[in-house]
Amino acid sequence: MAATGGPQISSELDQTLTRGSGNWVILALLVAVFASYLYNLVASPFLPAMATDLGTTVGLIGQVVAFTYLVATLFGLIAGPLADGLGQRRILLLGLLALVVGAFGWGFSSTYLALFLAALFVGLGLAACMPIALAIASTRFPESRRRQAVSWASAGASIAALGGVPLLASIGGPLGWRAAFYFLGALTLVATLVVYLSLEPDRRLGGVGVGLRGALATYPLPLRHRPTLLLLASNLPYYLCLAAVGSYLGAFYIQRHGYSAEQVGWLFMVWGAVNLAGTWAVAGRIGALPTRPLVTLTRAISGLSVGGVFLLPVAALAAAGLFAIHAFVTAIVGVGMTLLLSREAPGGKATAQSLLAVSGSLGTALGAALGGLLLTVSDYQVVGLVAALFGLVSAALIWWSRPRAAEMPVAGVGQ
Repeated sequence: MAATGGPQISSELDQTLTRGSGNWVILALLVAVFASYLYNLVASPFLPAMATDLGTTVGLIGQVVAFTYLVATLFGLIAGPLADGLGQRRILLLGLLALVVGAFGWGFSSTYLALFLAALFVGLGLAACMPIALAIASTRFPESRRRQAVSWASAGASIAALGGVPLLASIGGPLGWRAAFYFLGALTLVATLVVYLSLEPDRRLGGVGVGLRGALATYPLPLRHRPTLLLLASNLPYYLCLAAVGSYLGAFYIQRHGYSAEQVGWLFMVWGAVNLAGTWAVAGRIGALPTRPLVTLTRAISGLSVGGVFLLPVAALAAAGLFAIHAFVTAIVGVGMTLLLSREAPGGKATAQSLLAVSGSLGTALGAALGGLLLTVSDYQVVGLVAALFGLVSAALIWWSRPRAAEMPVAGVGQ
């Protein structure tokens, strides 16, 4: 059951969580995802103001975002094994504290170079927080509760867009972008306290949990397993698609449609509500559909709709509607990918989830960099076209990852 223990310990964990502490665990994971996911969104409404304040351009500020995810990619290669070997709770808490340092660092930055230094800490935190939180949700609950646990933990991302971004935009509008980052750092510190109080201390169990060396020994397993490797690979073009558009979405509405940072924040609130509805849907009947076909279809829809925001010559509200479609289906994609890996990936489950985050972080870094480059030499429509194409490539890789007959014993349970 659990990635780090035998059947007896797993059963004990399941019974303990089901008896009552499980809801507190889910709440803590939701809070951790909420706080960490805000760092994916917070810069977008403030890019023009940050560029003006620091005497640079929106495209160059976007490279800071790209650097953040490059750091997350590199550290993500060891974050999962560290969590499997040294304790998931411990690494999750360290990741949240790194985010706190990064948020305050961004707020105090007076030069372009200082933004990069703060981004180093944000990247470290992003590498650890969400994948480890989802690994806990996908391994420490019985099968009957696992989909709901993953869905509710993932809902933290929806709530971040629904309430967190509008709140930060409302603070940053009248008080400046620095005040928004100060508030984000304080909010993350509160989230760290919630996780510290709600999750039990890590226990050294048998298997890969005996230490970092044991966890690292399992590292090559998912990379030698064709279905898992293709699942991981599919995340790179998908997040490239999302970042190419998402990193510049706030700037798009400000520059193309004349919106203010506060108005962009309200758009994120609407999209967050739609994303939360998608999370609820996948926790219910939609989530009971065959997982791989569902993820393949929703990824294709997501890529086309998010690319269409920039590509199609439509009014601001129509573009917002396209992004709302993406917001709904991407919640299904996220839960579905977590469940596929928890069922199929060999080795430590935190390692598998971290590798998924690594591919996503690398895709995000490349997408943010590519989007900024394309905006420098062309326009938003070209960015949208490239994003849509990468979204379709991602969906094709998901479908191609279907396990063959010889691979089914490794996959474990259903597709």
